[in-house]
Amino acid sequence: MGLRDVGGFPNLNYIKVIWTGVGKGKEELEQLAQGINREIGVGERDERGFSTHITVARVKTALGKEEIARVLKDFSNYDFGEAIASEVKIKESKLSAGGPSYSDLYKVTLQ
Repeated sequence: MGLRDVGGFPNLNYIKVIWTGVGKGKEELEQLAQGINREIGVGERDERGFSTHITVARVKTALGKEEIARVLKDFSNYDFGEAIASEVKIKESKLSAGGPSYSDLYKVTLQ
């Protein structure tokens, strides 16, 4: 898959997650997500729709927010290259004061 662009969720004024987008392979990942949602009986959970991305980091504090936003803007159209994925894991994320904890809910091995 091709990794390009970078940004922050929910937006650059209030960054909680830093992400990189998927260019090449985006359609395949969208189809995979739809298939997994059908298989586990989950409909579209977010009215904004599925966002094909890879989470790079979570931002815990507003310290340095302006610098983070500036760097994300500087690389907003950057092509980071390609990566090969051998599996996709559906993760559960539980946020707490001590930080997030993750567990695997479902795994799909890719060919």
